[in-house]
Amino acid sequence: VRIPGIAPGLSMALGWLVNTRLNDRPITWHNGGTGGFHSFIGFDPSGKRGVVVLTNGTQSIDDIGFHLLDDRHPLSPPEPLGGG
Repeated sequence: VRIPGIAPGLSMALGWLVNTRLNDRPITWHNGGTGGFHSFIGFDPSGKRGVVVLTNGTQSIDDIGFHLLDDRHPLSPPEPLGGG
């Protein structure tokens, strides 16, 4: 069961998020972060690929996970280290 429209291009299914921004290849994913660490897990059933991204940083890594699953998803510009 999916709950559509929790945000533009995003639905939810059993606690997993489903990115439908590119309707021909929805990506099922989840992320998390705690104490200076971030994680992303996602899979593209139609492309038959999955990815896990782990980091010891405080910045979101969702863009990397989405880009690895489908390169039509852009990467965000890197943030400067050390506060500028």
